[in-house]
Amino acid sequence: MTESINRLTVVGARCPVRLFQNNNWARSLGARHAELLENSPGRAAWQFESEGVPLASLQWLSRCWPRLTFRCTLRPGEPIETPGILLH
Repeated sequence: MTESINRLTVVGARCPVRLFQNNNWARSLGARHAELLENSPGRAAWQFESEGVPLASLQWLSRCWPRLTFRCTLRPGEPIETPGILLH
């Protein structure tokens, strides 16, 4: 598999976003070297590396956190949409 650099943005109400931040989301995605890029009420973003595209893991996270919207940028200019997740 190839190495993938990803940017994950999570949007929702302040409390669920904060709970998500404190959860072990990086482990669920197989993320390495996660770096917090944005931290504001109701919105947080990270950049991380993973082995390949973590699509199945993102779908699972989306089902576990139905009150949040996930946006993951995988490759510039190639959007991929799945229910509950917008992938680029």
